[in-house]
Amino acid sequence: MARKPVRPSLGTVLEALPLGVALTLLAALPSYFNLATDQIFEEEKSLLLRAGALMALPALVALWRADLRRLVKHPIVALCAGLMFVLTIATIFAIVPREALSGAHLRRHGLVMWIAVAVLFVAMLSGSRTTAGRDLIVRALIVGAAWPSAYLLLQRGGLDPFQWIAPGEGFKAGGSFGNHVMLGGYLAVAIPLTALEAYRSSRIWIVLLVLEVAAIIATASRGALLAMAAALATAGAILLWRCAPRRVGAAVVAATALGAVLLVGVPELRPAIVERQLDPRAGSARVRILIWQDTIDIVRHSGARMLFGHGPESLASLFPGHYSPEIGYWEQIDAMPDRAHNEVLDMLVWAGGIGALFELGLFAAAFLAALRIDDIATRCALSAAVAAHVVELQFGIASVTTRLCFFAVAALIVGASGPVREERIPRHAYMWVVIAAAIGAASPWLSMLPSFLDNPISSGGEAEFIAYLRYLSSSVPILYGAFLLIAIGMARTSRIAGPASATAFRLAMLVAGVWAAAVWCIGPSRADAFAAAGRSYERDQRWPEATAAHRAAAREQPSVVEYQSNLGRTLVQWAMQSAPPMREQL
Repeated sequence: MARKPVRPSLGTVLEALPLGVALTLLAALPSYFNLATDQIFEEEKSLLLRAGALMALPALVALWRADLRRLVKHPIVALCAGLMFVLTIATIFAIVPREALSGAHLRRHGLVMWIAVAVLFVAMLSGSRTTAGRDLIVRALIVGAAWPSAYLLLQRGGLDPFQWIAPGEGFKAGGSFGNHVMLGGYLAVAIPLTALEAYRSSRIWIVLLVLEVAAIIATASRGALLAMAAALATAGAILLWRCAPRRVGAAVVAATALGAVLLVGVPELRPAIVERQLDPRAGSARVRILIWQDTIDIVRHSGARMLFGHGPESLASLFPGHYSPEIGYWEQIDAMPDRAHNEVLDMLVWAGGIGALFELGLFAAAFLAALRIDDIATRCALSAAVAAHVVELQFGIASVTTRLCFFAVAALIVGASGPVREERIPRHAYMWVVIAAAIGAASPWLSMLPSFLDNPISSGGEAEFIAYLRYLSSSVPILYGAFLLIAIGMARTSRIAGPASATAFRLAMLVAGVWAAAVWCIGPSRADAFAAAGRSYERDQRWPEATAAHRAAAREQPSVVEYQSNLGRTLVQWAMQSAPPMREQL
């Protein structure tokens, strides 16, 4: 007689929920963006990541279980904790405290984002203890790369399903990231793991691998392509060291290094296309060099802050005093850089020399630990992913998705450093991963669904109009709720948690997390939806509606300077339109 499957208890589900949240975000976050908001890409991803971390807070309770105490002593975990501590000190004494804590409006990359990534890292550590958990982490990471890769290639082919507003002549397709550099950095981490899955599992993953390689080439990002070269070189060196005689391996490594030095140091040997990309006298390469020089100048004049920095998200406030006008000549915009396009320089500004040392130590510890993994295929893939991430960050900008993926790789490395429990996961656990990726891919359409289902408001006062705007942004809490249900479903089916404990406490934390996510994540996202509606009404010169929308956004998030500026601009335009002509007044 067949045994009936045992239904997981509430405590078991809550025990596995943090990992379920992390897996859901790995699959959905790369594709997620919200067309109903003003900052539709990175800020929305940051807010979703923050909400996920609030749901995963029970992982902090599980941290002290006996089987996890060994993992938290690992150098990677220790260095991560040290980096979080230094960033916290830098935030406390930051020159722009609010932005350092919660992040600037454009990206939301403040201390809260770093803490959210650390919480999810702890959640993934719990999954890295088992073979089943590792498989789920790898699958979630690579499945999440499918739609961003396909969408970028569709954009490059002129088949973008969305009509972007005035992209401009120099517009470069950025897929679901809105930025080709950020997308390239993400794919550079995902590709080695996709290759690993294609090698050890099913050849069907080769299709996804080809798609990702085509997409990273289509990004035309120098940093991403250099990262891929570093990943290939790392994997090749490991295989040579393992399979070839030492003299052959040393000769190949020496020849490769010599070729790279000649390519970089002797311009006459470079192909024309490489020469154009690396020309330091013009274009974006020149802009990078100027930004690096100005950022180094900021660090040199930091005084005592050279130790602990000026706080996260502080570069935009410091840059005006060190700005090179030539940057404006090449970029043809008047915006100040908010990133140095170099992770080491960014961290020197944010958290000083101590923070930069901790982060470099974290990267080095991850790479060295990956080199000690017994399985050669896993060693190649994880080492290549770390190398690609570190190289790309020296030329690009880290997104919240890329940081989450790096910490997923770090969790896999930590888990591989000790004994592993052999466990199998039901196939429908992978189904939840696919559903999460599908909901993430459908998020742009789902975010606009309320506007398709209802006609624009044509009567009523300001209160009715604000209620209408709230209805238009109702997709935000619905999407967040859908991701939470997926995480719960994944927790119910994964069965990789240990014995349940502290059920009442975990349930209370989950309820508190839902409330906090509504206030700190859904609220800012809906306010940004009000701002987007205001801009839409501005384009139609409907100043009363634009003013009401911007006033609602400023009321919801009074600390966002852009919302206050938008409100002031529309008030002036409305006054100019409604005032009688000057000659009649005279």
